[in-house]
Amino acid sequence: MSLDDTSSFFKGRARRVMPGLSLENRRFYPFAEITMKNQSTVEERGTVRVGGERYHVSIRILHWLMAVGFLFMWSCGYAMTSLVADGSQMQEFLFGLHISTGVTLLILLLIRIAMRIRFTPPPLREDLPKIERVGARIGHLALYVLPALIIAVGWAETDFGGHGVKWFGVSMPKLFPTLKTLAGVNLEDATATIHQWLAYTMLALAVVHVAAVVRHRWVDGHDVLHRMTLSAFPFARDRH
Repeated sequence: MSLDDTSSFFKGRARRVMPGLSLENRRFYPFAEITMKNQSTVEERGTVRVGGERYHVSIRILHWLMAVGFLFMWSCGYAMTSLVADGSQMQEFLFGLHISTGVTLLILLLIRIAMRIRFTPPPLREDLPKIERVGARIGHLALYVLPALIIAVGWAETDFGGHGVKWFGVSMPKLFPTLKTLAGVNLEDATATIHQWLAYTMLALAVVHVAAVVRHRWVDGHDVLHRMTLSAFPFARDRH
């Protein structure tokens, strides 16, 4: 194969692999391809559009750790209030595990907020309707605010009742006084009710969040899930 034939071969391959690159950059496409992974690009795979930008890897890891943590928290909270006997050793064990998981989630949330400030998130789709853009921003903000409220109210409930917050046996700072009632209101019971309804609200928000991802992927044909996945490369399957 002559030198001209070799050059034509690589140029042709570069056009197939990276049609958005200039001809000058295509000459060095093995290196440009690596750079393109971190740029804002949109690939067409069948009828599914896949954006090129993703959240920083630290945010993606924290996202899934917190998702698993909250699923465990909901399950643990439901079990200790509905499935086991009041005052039993199992309930005490689940209560301690629930509290410890909450403290862990608070630490992860603070780290995630710091990472969110440090790393700019990928932009929303340009063709997204205004009302959906507003809803997405409100939903994303709620995914930070609601967990903080849930944990804060749960911490208050524990302190008001005089139990004290412990993180896997390690005593945490007492943020609220031991106070049974205030203006005739049982603070431990009141905060327990608020904590429960905030948890239900968070669960409903998570369902809406997942439904939005499914809708974008299977109805709109625009895959956004890969922005938060842990896989090394974006993925999408052709929709038939």
